[in-house]
Amino acid sequence: MNRLTVIFAAFMMLAASVSRVLADDGDVRPNEIRAGIGIYNANASVPVPLLSGKQIEEVLNGGVAKIREKGASLEDPQRALGYILIDHPRPAVWLAALEPDYLPVKGLTEYLVKGDPAGNSTWYQHIKLPWPVTNRHWLIDLKNSLELADATRGKVWEQTWDLNPGGEAEAKRIVGRGLVSGITMAEAQKSIFTPVNHGAWIAVKLRDDKTLLIYAVTSVIGGMIPESLVVRYAMSTLDELLYGIADRAEKMRTVFPNGTYPVPGGDGEPLPAGLDY
Repeated sequence: MNRLTVIFAAFMMLAASVSRVLADDGDVRPNEIRAGIGIYNANASVPVPLLSGKQIEEVLNGGVAKIREKGASLEDPQRALGYILIDHPRPAVWLAALEPDYLPVKGLTEYLVKGDPAGNSTWYQHIKLPWPVTNRHWLIDLKNSLELADATRGKVWEQTWDLNPGGEAEAKRIVGRGLVSGITMAEAQKSIFTPVNHGAWIAVKLRDDKTLLIYAVTSVIGGMIPESLVVRYAMSTLDELLYGIADRAEKMRTVFPNGTYPVPGGDGEPLPAGLDY
């Protein structure tokens, strides 16, 4: 048994112990938050920062804990992260965050280039920005981390995204074929292709009706806009983004009343009828 396996086993034992002790207690405890993040980090390719005691209390009180994480060197872009505890089953939270028709950013237009039943897809996205800032566009690959879901015995779901290799030329080809409604080739040619855009949605099942949702994003939009300004803007939007998903989770059963959902779970399997576990 290697070191990572030992660490993961310890976190699983802690999580099981916490679940037994708190089986009849409706309040999530700080150790449950710590254990959930720990299980993710023990299996993730890119771990997320742990929360301080004060940040955990903020999350338990219904707030959003925000972290601005520096890169490994001064040249590396920073990462913005938000953590929120949502009082709904994970399938409802997952769908609220990831269903394709939900566009949380004003001015964003997107086109699905390709997708598969396991939840992997490629998207062209274009955002119109206020003058005098030049519009941006990009091509990203979304991927459900099936191995992570399996390694954590289904406790953690993750969807990552990153720029598609060779995406700038492909983005212009897609627009040139008239596939993106509302975006002309002239607009695409004037837009700046973002040089860095990657991140993850992480949904940790704490209890049947309690989900820890973590959003992490690293972005450099290029042009004359400094990276520090971009990360400050990302930090400022975390509250609205995550509170919005918490509100949407309440409505998912009525938005999709027939149980036919446009995305699978983070394990690649269809979401359960009624969005329950």
